[in-house]
Amino acid sequence: MPTKDGTEVALSIVGGAPLQIDTVSLDHLFRLAQEAVTNALKHAEATLIQVKLDVQAALITLTVVDDGIGLPLQPINTNRLGLRLMRYRADMIHGKLTITRMEPHGTRITCECPQGN
Repeated sequence: MPTKDGTEVALSIVGGAPLQIDTVSLDHLFRLAQEAVTNALKHAEATLIQVKLDVQAALITLTVVDDGIGLPLQPINTNRLGLRLMRYRADMIHGKLTITRMEPHGTRITCECPQGN
C-alpha cells in the first residue's frame, strides 16, 4: 500500500504458530513496528518499507527493512528518543533489538522476542 508520498509499505505475516503473547506485549511490538516505519518515512527517503512478522512456536520475529539512505557510517546517537523507546519496548517483552545498516543502502530493524511473555 503506497503512502501519500508514494512510499510503498508491504506487510507479511509468516509462520505456523498462533500468536501467544499478552496484550501489553503485543502493544509494545506494534509500537516498535510503528516507530521503525515512522523513522523510515521521516529520515530514510525510502521508496519501499517491508514489515514482516514471523510467528514460530517459541519465538516472534518482527523485521522492518527499508531501501532508504541507510544509517550513517559513524555511530548513531542511541540517546535519540525514538531509538531509546524501541530499545525500551524490546526490553519490556524480553526481546533482542538489532539495528543494521544494509549494503549498499537501507536499514534493517529486527526484534526477536519469546512467545508467552
